[in-house]
Parts: sequence; C-alpha cells; structure tokens
Amino acid sequence: MTDEVNGKHKPKPPVIRSLLRECDDGMSVNEIEAKTGIDQDIVRKCLNKMPDAYIDRWVYLHSNPTAIWCVVVIPENCPRPKRKKVERAAHPPEAN
Repeated sequence: MTDEVNGKHKPKPPVIRSLLRECDDGMSVNEIEAKTGIDQDIVRKCLNKMPDAYIDRWVYLHSNPTAIWCVVVIPENCPRPKRKKVERAAHPPEAN
C-alpha cells in the first residue's frame, strides 16, 4: 500500500475502518499493522480518535492483555439524535 496520494499522506482511519468492517471478529493493533503496514503507534492513535471504534474484548497473549478492536456499522438511514432541552436555574441554589 502506498502511503502517499498526490504528494499527501493517505488518511489512515478510513483504511483501518474498512479493514475492521471486513473482520467480524475484530482485530488487535498488531494484526492491523500486519495487514496495513501502518505503524502500531499510529494505529492506536487513530483508533482512539475514531468515534465508531471500540474495544470489544481483551485476550491474553503470552500473559499480556491485548485489546481486540471493532467498529460500529451505522445504518445509512439512522436518524440523528435530538438534544434534550435542559432548564437551567437563573441563580444557583444557595448552600445551607
């Protein structure tokens, strides 16, 4: 995989997201690095910033906990959540 497109770095989150969507069982950071060639530190930073990525479970490899990452597949016709209106007091309550 080339790391540059038209002289600019290729965005990593879309690559990671599509790979995780293909793997129903999730993947570790090491597995993502092996498949994409993206450095582990960059993979971790991307996963932590991706709002649709989450740790599904922990597995123990050689007595070290390893996170297995997945992504949420959001339906195309998913409605946007509405914010609740919160009434705020004009003055904070006085302490007794």
